[in-house]
Amino acid sequence: MHAKEHTSKTITIVYLASLICLLSATGGLSSEIIKDDKVLGQPAGQVGDFGLRPHFLGAPTIPEQDNGLEHNNLGVILGMKGSWDEAIKEHEAALMAEPTNKVFRVNLSSVHLRYGKSLLQKQDYPNAENQFRRAMFVDPNNLEAKKGLDECLKKSHVPRNRN
Repeated sequence: MHAKEHTSKTITIVYLASLICLLSATGGLSSEIIKDDKVLGQPAGQVGDFGLRPHFLGAPTIPEQDNGLEHNNLGVILGMKGSWDEAIKEHEAALMAEPTNKVFRVNLSSVHLRYGKSLLQKQDYPNAENQFRRAMFVDPNNLEAKKGLDECLKKSHVPRNRN
């Protein structure tokens, strides 16, 4: 094989791999391109830089390594879906993998806060209070969690009419 021919094939392969990663990240990759759960010899869970299975292959896979970023990203996705318990577990795993990462700490606090707000709307005051307290424990600077806790305590301890 000549050097020019080898370079041309390498560029084509790199281009195709990049295109597949881009398409899978945007949801535009047809499942017909994937055979036996693989793309270009890689497991589908390795497509792109996300460490997740593309949505057309089913539910996201749990990251195999203790990679804080993968756990964090999966936690964000689960939180957006309202899967609070699973999101909290992923954010906790991210923080355990990288305990000094401030973003992971804020994200864990934030998911507790959002869960607390959803429980507060449902008037589930004891569980909402628990989530706000957890948010404040993880990030003592979370003023929104403090406000949520105050609101929760006011609503749960409303004096009742004695008539």
